[in-house]
Amino acid sequence: MNPVQLGAGAADPLEVALRDLALPAPAEVKAGALVRVGLADEWAELPSPLGPIGVAWNGCGVSWIDRADEPGAFGSSSFARASAPSYR
Repeated sequence: MNPVQLGAGAADPLEVALRDLALPAPAEVKAGALVRVGLADEWAELPSPLGPIGVAWNGCGVSWIDRADEPGAFGSSSFARASAPSYR
């Protein structure tokens, strides 16, 4: 029995038909997958007894907590230092 080599030589009609069905994943899927594996963070600003805070988390748990003195500042300043993308 010969192993199937995708993309090599003459194309199998089934392989061609399946390749034509391929669609790029929606952006929400990419973001959700990156967050779940810890390569990106989701974040929110929340009230606390110490004043507003920003909390970032991913599939590994809470990744960042910091003050959020100005609305929206947590996302731009905290993640500017990190190389991972962030989603609100």
